[in-house]
Amino acid sequence: MRHFERAGGAETVALSRRKPRQLYGARYVPVDLMDSAQCAQAAPELAGATHLIYAALYESPNLIDGWRDPHQIDINDRMLRNLMTALVPAAPTLQHVALLQGTKAYGSTSAR
Repeated sequence: MRHFERAGGAETVALSRRKPRQLYGARYVPVDLMDSAQCAQAAPELAGATHLIYAALYESPNLIDGWRDPHQIDINDRMLRNLMTALVPAAPTLQHVALLQGTKAYGSTSAR
């Protein structure tokens, strides 16, 4: 958010359960990504989105073991799917999604 504030020229929206300490000029939209209904409710706020930087992550207490924990992977997968299921139809101008986590968070099987 700090980068986009400094760069200027872009509307920045921060999505999270808790309001960030510093918004750096971003507009805050509260949403729990675990809740598909909340994601659907927030989607109209993102109608003009062209880019998404997705940094949400659920981590279990034991970090390394959690990378292979099916429960942790399922939670992270569900959060991403809840948001994208709501966002894609609401933001037809969406061009790019950057995931700041890798397959350790979302799993690596295409069958999900």
